[in-house]
Amino acid sequence: MDASKEVRVSRTRRFTQSLAQSHRLANSSHWHPSSPVSVLWNSIDQTDRRKAFDHNQDADRMSWFILSMPPADHSTWLNLAEDLGPAERYALSRREPMSVFAVISWGCAATGWVARVLNSHPDIFCMHAANVFWQKYGYPESERLDGVAYLRVVFTMANSYLAAGDVHGISRHHVPAIRDAFGDHFRCAVLVRDPLPRIRSQLALFEAFRQFPAWDLEYIKETIDRHGIILPSEDPQDAMFVHAANMLNAIVEEQELGAVFRSEDITSSPDALADFINVLTNGKVCLDRDWLEQAVRQPRVSQHADDNSEWELDPWQFDALRKVVWPNAWEAYEKLGYANPLRIDSNKVE
Repeated sequence: MDASKEVRVSRTRRFTQSLAQSHRLANSSHWHPSSPVSVLWNSIDQTDRRKAFDHNQDADRMSWFILSMPPADHSTWLNLAEDLGPAERYALSRREPMSVFAVISWGCAATGWVARVLNSHPDIFCMHAANVFWQKYGYPESERLDGVAYLRVVFTMANSYLAAGDVHGISRHHVPAIRDAFGDHFRCAVLVRDPLPRIRSQLALFEAFRQFPAWDLEYIKETIDRHGIILPSEDPQDAMFVHAANMLNAIVEEQELGAVFRSEDITSSPDALADFINVLTNGKVCLDRDWLEQAVRQPRVSQHADDNSEWELDPWQFDALRKVVWPNAWEAYEKLGYANPLRIDSNKVE
């Protein structure tokens, strides 16, 4: 038996001991037959029940409080609680249904601004990649939370809100499992940006953290060699350009997950922002026109590069874009209204 299973079994045994204060407890009128506690008790092995009765002197009085509470719809969030202890399962079972969302994005697309605006709505609880910061600044030796486990934490923190979710903290690869766990309560949207300004923002962010090993670029060496890309120098910034170009291919998988929104639109148009929020919340929150107009006037957050200056690409960079970015990725961006830089004669990008 692995360690995690042993912990769950131990929790179950302790909980059954707290329930089995006497044999007549099983027939107690306080124990509602449809409550999660009843469901849990009926799922426990008879041997463990007998052990619980034998150890009823260690019973936790809190169990009487739990048993006397009104029944809850334990089926709503059942898929979220399979790896949790009985008390946590019961707590989840009592949560009111709400919309849970994820904004999928690899960054450099106004994700900080979007999270701030969403969180400013009185009925929306939104995190901005909080799992990344929890790991980096709270638990640097631990594995990063992601997927169902992370969104479950966000959801449980959002008591009394109509919708809760995250921007930029959930990998697109976890979306299928999240859908299985949250069912119809989950909503997903994808946030993108004009490809070349997005690459430029990624390079500016890399430059700001150049002295720290914030990115692992080892994988990109194989891509560079396979495509025969000739980098002008050994400056990591050049490899970072190829990495950023490769990240543009994510759109091919992202567009299969949910509606795709352009950051340029939702940061400037109240109507586009309203459409975006309605998708994320399944239309459950009220969007006042004044609030929407004030939202799009909010200043930018964590702007990495100066978008107003001119940027001239080198020939090797255009060569890298041609070789690394997939044709169906460029097609997806063009359908969204973005220009394909490979069709532009000039090397100057504004």
